[in-house]
Amino acid sequence: MSEVPQAPPHDVMAEMGTLGAMMLSDEARAFGAQNLVQDDFYNLVNGIIFGALVDMEHNGDRVDMVLLAHELRSRGVYEQVGGSARLIQIAECCSSALNVEYYAPIVASYSARRQLLQVRSMAHDAVDDGAALDSIISKIERHLDVVKSGMTDEIPPMADAIAEATARLQARSEGRETGIQTGIGKLDRILHGLKPSMLTILAGRPSDGKTSMLLNIIASACLGEQVPTLFFSAEMPKDQLVENLGRIITQVDYTELARGSFTASNYQKWQEAMRTIQQAPLQIDDTGAINIETLKRRAGTAVRRHGVKIVMVDYIQRLRTDLKAKRNLQVGYIAEELKTLASRERVHVIALSQIGRTSRDNPLPQLKWSGEQEEVADIVLRLAHEAKYDQPDSDDREPPVAARGLYIEKNRHGRVGKLDLTFDKRILTFTEAENEQ
Repeated sequence: MSEVPQAPPHDVMAEMGTLGAMMLSDEARAFGAQNLVQDDFYNLVNGIIFGALVDMEHNGDRVDMVLLAHELRSRGVYEQVGGSARLIQIAECCSSALNVEYYAPIVASYSARRQLLQVRSMAHDAVDDGAALDSIISKIERHLDVVKSGMTDEIPPMADAIAEATARLQARSEGRETGIQTGIGKLDRILHGLKPSMLTILAGRPSDGKTSMLLNIIASACLGEQVPTLFFSAEMPKDQLVENLGRIITQVDYTELARGSFTASNYQKWQEAMRTIQQAPLQIDDTGAINIETLKRRAGTAVRRHGVKIVMVDYIQRLRTDLKAKRNLQVGYIAEELKTLASRERVHVIALSQIGRTSRDNPLPQLKWSGEQEEVADIVLRLAHEAKYDQPDSDDREPPVAARGLYIEKNRHGRVGKLDLTFDKRILTFTEAENEQ
């Protein structure tokens, strides 16, 4: 049972003063409705009266003591809240509707304090139940997020959003982009770069080149433009990722190394590439099958300490969660948590997702364990090759340089369509096909 402190006298008086002010004017009722919820009231009777006032405000009803009494009677709670004596007592607590701006924050503050005290009880109960540490911390973090959101005194002014939208439009008119550039020109023109607080899902089948595309974006944004980047690889080890990134930077076919014909010139290119990677604002976490809650905490720390702007995840189906549910629901939950991470930390998150292989019975590609992925994502990209060697029952092998289609299947803020790309497996590099403008 969560410990709840006794409401101090000034807290009770603030509740009464808030209700009294809300009885006096439409503006005071609107202020109370925007800044408080019924559960913020320690006194249950005060909470019931607040709920009635808010509903009357939303319905556009006039309010005075008689009309409020009628509303409470229609709800069957008039006698429960104390009848006319209680309403008179509330009315006498406040002589000016303007006082709501003083009383309401006091109510919200004490509500937040009571909720904070629940953290101790939550942690104690979870430890007694033998819950995993990640699960305990995650539960507390979600509770604290709710508390913090309830402490906001007012909705941010529209002026900030207007200024941001205007600056973005001005940048586009001048041929500049405000988002992070992927290095694929037409994709950047369609998406206008990768924006903060957004989640992109990049889907594809095994061996389509999804991880290589992320590394291409790193080469452009992080190594080229010095955008702080965090890469979570739940499958490929860090040294392999660094080697593959080196192949993209040097544009050297590393099959030469396997044949023992790695020249002195190419080795010098390799050393220069490693220095570039070393000096770049890039972090790689290769914890295998990392828990989504651990990932969110590490990402938040990286944002605060290193100013990370883009978080990459390879890949969704390899992440774990403590959620006790079927795997498709777990994957949907993970996608929602990645979107929460993007919004809370104001970073762009790109997460890879597997697509099940096609067959005659299932010819259409679908996200594996899709859950809520498509719904929560702001952008959904699908990487595919459609030549005959990729069809069921085909034994043909793909050549080192092959065509890829990048399908923009969802774009919350723009158009969709297909981009024709070329993928060179020897140097793990994507380029726009010659017919792309």
